[in-house]
Amino acid sequence: MKPFNRLDFAICGAQKSGTQLISYYLKEHPEIFIPDNEIHYFDNWSFKKKIDFFYLNYHKNFKFFNDSYKKIYGEKTPIYIFYKNCMKRIYYYNKNIKIILIFRDPFDRALSQYNMELERKNEYLSFDEAIFNEVERIKVSDFNYRSFSYLHRGYYYKQLTNCYKFFNKEQVLVLSYEELVNNFKITMEKVQNFLGCKKITYPDNPKRVYWKNQNKNKIFKKETKNFFINKLLQDYYNFKKLTKIKFQNFEN
Repeated sequence: MKPFNRLDFAICGAQKSGTQLISYYLKEHPEIFIPDNEIHYFDNWSFKKKIDFFYLNYHKNFKFFNDSYKKIYGEKTPIYIFYKNCMKRIYYYNKNIKIILIFRDPFDRALSQYNMELERKNEYLSFDEAIFNEVERIKVSDFNYRSFSYLHRGYYYKQLTNCYKFFNKEQVLVLSYEELVNNFKITMEKVQNFLGCKKITYPDNPKRVYWKNQNKNKIFKKETKNFFINKLLQDYYNFKKLTKIKFQNFEN
């Protein structure tokens, strides 16, 4: 039984990059507890949370925290790496927490997010219109900032270096979407080594965790893609230098 303390790890992003696949399989591990849903505690920062000194409301999401055979507790909320002040709030919650991050080619990730917002009936613009109008749209409201930040979520170097302001690199596991889907078993071994849990064997070819809609919209203009890549190019090269992760769209 684990004594009451703090969560051991958080899967903090990036959105649409495989976080659901990792959490889906971590839930099968006999030593790990992770809720089914995204918690969104550190990005929805109300007055009530400011005075929740002992994080009692947060810990209600982990029903077996005090009385369980589980040894390692975590959560998954992919917006944490992107949303303002989340890393700082997580640090104040537990400065020793382990952070899992997984990054996907920013352009492919943006298309995936766009399709999700279409499915949710939040998006009404074409992908091209959404990219070229993003800067103005995300200024309108917090909802827009969360929902329509297709390009801005791709500034991975900026987000990762912000994470490193609060957490040592030894506390942060950085993965790529490509290694997850192409070498799932090996990637999950890395995750288990990082978390310090008992090793179990995961399949070579996992069941995929899909968003509802199977009919993905991949229609966009070449100029849109060029605009997108040019905006992120310097950030990408800094990110690649820091992590050794390469993305095909930015290499061609």
